[in-house]
Amino acid sequence: MHSESDARGATGTTRTPQNEPVAIVGIAALYPGIRGADAYWRALTEPPADPGSGPAPSLAGIEVDVARFGIPPAQAGALTRMQLLMLEAARECLEDAKAGDLTLRAERTDVVAGVCSGLDRQYANALRVEGGRYARELERAVSAPEFGGSARTAAQAADELRTALVRRLGASPHDRVGEMASTIPARIASAFKLRGRTLALESADATSFLAIAHALDSLRGGLSEAVLVVTGQREEGPYLRAALAAKGLVAPRTRPFAADGDGFALGEGVGALLLKRLSSAVRDGDRIYATVRGCAVHHEGRPGVFRYSTSVERRAETARAALRECGASPGTIGYVECGASGVARETAAELAALASVFAAAEPGSVVVGSVRDRLGHTFANAGLAGVTKAALALYHQRLPARPPQAPGAAQDLS
Repeated sequence: MHSESDARGATGTTRTPQNEPVAIVGIAALYPGIRGADAYWRALTEPPADPGSGPAPSLAGIEVDVARFGIPPAQAGALTRMQLLMLEAARECLEDAKAGDLTLRAERTDVVAGVCSGLDRQYANALRVEGGRYARELERAVSAPEFGGSARTAAQAADELRTALVRRLGASPHDRVGEMASTIPARIASAFKLRGRTLALESADATSFLAIAHALDSLRGGLSEAVLVVTGQREEGPYLRAALAAKGLVAPRTRPFAADGDGFALGEGVGALLLKRLSSAVRDGDRIYATVRGCAVHHEGRPGVFRYSTSVERRAETARAALRECGASPGTIGYVECGASGVARETAAELAALASVFAAAEPGSVVVGSVRDRLGHTFANAGLAGVTKAALALYHQRLPARPPQAPGAAQDLS
């Protein structure tokens, strides 16, 4: 990213629409204890009271007024909590951009939403359906001779279980619609009368990177005039943490900043960015936080169990490709925001790759950091959280404070 607000590249040549910088004109940030771009920046710039305490646990304290989105009370309980949070993030992002009818062409504004793993309504519905099967099995078992064979007692036990399941898990004719990830961007588009394309995207913790890459492609390809990107991650239940723990990827809750082999600190967060081509943003008089000059995304397909790549060569190749895409050289870079998960071996590969790319840099001239220090690894939202941090640093013209590092930890690439 870059903080210039013109449409010229690093060499001073006029950029074509295919490689024109893309402006970040709106930001929303919903994280535990954080709401809004200003609060996010304060959290990044003010050292935490207890640096060893790790990220705050959840998004439970964020209230969402569903009435402002035209959601009938009968439907509200059928919507996933993530859908409500993403609606709120979209509203705050559009308000932050002050994007009214005069500057936002509704029919040419896309909505891209990125989430990962299941949603709370999906889990609740699945448990309720499976619970119905358990109720039938319970009724058969209780009516068996060894339990006295009372059909009335058996039916009563089954009804009590069904009632308890409905009370605990909820039930609504809208549940099946409310549990689908694809309803999130559609609901956002409907709430704000945006008539461009909608897309729900999932790609593990690469989700938000790919969402931003898709937005850049759409804008530069002339397929849209603006793109609202919203990504989020919650612990909807014990399932995601259990799955990651089974792979040895997630740290125990008691050790938020884990050592080698203990995995990463899983965090929660919902963020949003409103993106436009730079020329459009300048024409419309938008506030420009920063510009995205380019993007490079590579995938390393490998057989076997799910593990993060530790290929230094592939990481360095991707970083160099991003620099080429931006028309920049390593010597023009002063800060790198690391977006990987934080698993020790992956981090070592990431830093080794960066050291290779910036081998000719002056000692201490390139600073590295990661928003994981404050938020934990927010998985599907992680890339957007890092891009937002970098955009705010460019906008405020200073780097956020970094928490104390462990002995021997890398603070720069010297």
